[in-house]
Amino acid sequence: MSETATKPIPTWFWFAAGGALIWNLIGALSYIASVTMSVETVAQLTEAERQLRDATPAFVTGAYAVAVFAGTFGAAFLLLRKSWAVHAFSISLIALLVQFGYLFLAMNIIATAGGATTIFPAFIILIGLLLLRFSLSAQRNGWLK
Repeated sequence: MSETATKPIPTWFWFAAGGALIWNLIGALSYIASVTMSVETVAQLTEAERQLRDATPAFVTGAYAVAVFAGTFGAAFLLLRKSWAVHAFSISLIALLVQFGYLFLAMNIIATAGGATTIFPAFIILIGLLLLRFSLSAQRNGWLK
C-alpha cells in the first residue's frame, strides 16, 4: 500500500484560511478606496497626507496592489487546498516589503507622520509572515495539493 493519503485537515484550518481571506479582502477594498478617492475626499486629507499621497511613486502603489491581490489569491488557494497559496503569499510578502520599505526608507514617512505610523505596517508585515508560514505548514502537512 502506498502512503499517498493526506493527513486529515483540522477544523481550525478552515477558520484560519477564511480569516486570511477576509483580512486580504479588507486590504483589497482599502486599496481600491485609496486609488479611487474623489477630489473632495482628497481635499479632506491633512496637508501631510496629501503631500505623501502626491509623492508616492506609481511602483509603490503597484506594490500595494500586488500585495493585497496576491494575498487574496493566496487565501483563496488555501480554501481550495492548492499549493499555489505558498507562492501567492510569498509574492504578497515581497510586495509588502517593497511598499513599506520604500515608504519608510526612501520617503521617511516617520518624519512626516510620526513614529506611530510604524505600528500598523509592522502588524501587516507580521500577518504576511504568518500567512506564508501557515501556507508552508499546510503544504508540509499534506493539506494542500
